[in-house]
Amino acid sequence: MLAGTQLTYTLTVVNHGPATATNVAVADTLPAGVAYLSDTDAAGESRWHADLRPRDLPSGKSTSFRVVVAVDPAFSRRAATP
Repeated sequence: MLAGTQLTYTLTVVNHGPATATNVAVADTLPAGVAYLSDTDAAGESRWHADLRPRDLPSGKSTSFRVVVAVDPAFSRRAATP
C-alpha cells in the first residue's frame, strides 16, 4: 500500500448451491491504515452498501462489487521482526 493513494478491492459472491441463496449479506474487514470511500456493484450502483439490506442470489449466479478505500497519508509499513 502506498500512503495517500486509493485502492480498489473487488469482491465476488457465487452461489454454487442447488437453490436460491436468500438474505445474502457480505462483510469484509478492511486492513488497518485504510478508510472506506465507496462501493459499487457490477451495474455501477451502490446497492449493497447503501441500504444494507441482504439480497437473494439465484443458484449458479454470481455478483461482484468494488470497494474503494483511501490509504492513510501517514501509513508506514514496517518490516516484520523475528
